[in-house]
Amino acid sequence: MRMLQESWLAHTSFIREGKHLHEGVLNALDEVDRLIQNLVSRTINNDIEDLSLRQIQTATSNWIDSFIENRIVLAQDEMVRLGLKLFSKQRGDTIMVIGFNSVMERLFVQAHEQGFNITVIVVDTCPAFQGRGLVKRLSAKGVKCIYTLIQGISALVTRSTKLFIGASYVLGNGGIVAQMGTSMTAYLASQHKLPVIAFCETYKFTQRVNVDQIKGNELGDAREMTHNYLLPNEWTEKQRDSMLTQRNLSVYNLKFDLTKMEYVNMILCEIGRVSPVSVSVVVDEFNAERAAEENCLHFD
Repeated sequence: MRMLQESWLAHTSFIREGKHLHEGVLNALDEVDRLIQNLVSRTINNDIEDLSLRQIQTATSNWIDSFIENRIVLAQDEMVRLGLKLFSKQRGDTIMVIGFNSVMERLFVQAHEQGFNITVIVVDTCPAFQGRGLVKRLSAKGVKCIYTLIQGISALVTRSTKLFIGASYVLGNGGIVAQMGTSMTAYLASQHKLPVIAFCETYKFTQRVNVDQIKGNELGDAREMTHNYLLPNEWTEKQRDSMLTQRNLSVYNLKFDLTKMEYVNMILCEIGRVSPVSVSVVVDEFNAERAAEENCLHFD
């Protein structure tokens, strides 16, 4: 049992040190950490003394598969089902989204197939421009789309009926950490009295609280900022690279920003519609359920 624990710690330490991980991934790793620690404790107390290492490995692997199935795969299916209730067949909906989110993409496709009259305004940001791929896939499925860069949202927000945002994770104070540009879009939508709805699975909820998103952010490759199609085509490679070494100029490619709780009306997750102020309560309830599941782990 100790061998399994040491092997797991060695592998996860390498992952944690090699890349900045957001809270959803850290929560999943912490879940397995606690599971293995629980197994070690039960082994020491002779609760599972007759089990072989292979049985323990199999039980742990099955628990991880169950976590993926229930907290990620089925959770996203349920979010799509619940999301369809946000639309009305009596009147058309114009939904503004920023960037790309797989759950929202599935939601829009299913809404179109079920006869809802929706138009999707895709707001895109530099340097990833993930919205371009989303527009291509949605329009190919027959969904009406409007594409704009983030500087164009002020002209289109008045045509929208709702704003959907995807969350990388949700903080204990209800703040939404998402791709850069989300905070500005949510603020503008809230000023125009649009409902702002965040999509996030509960395994990405955390008790941690951020005052801002400077600490704990992730830096992308700065060259992505100087090598994108928004810059003049006649610029040479050398001219683009010179921006990175220019005196008194620092180029940062921040991945995430923080949307304050007051700009978000609700969070849609697999358990339903949750108020941002209730995030910490949801985390506590899932922690209690997790402890019960670990104590009832089945061994073949």
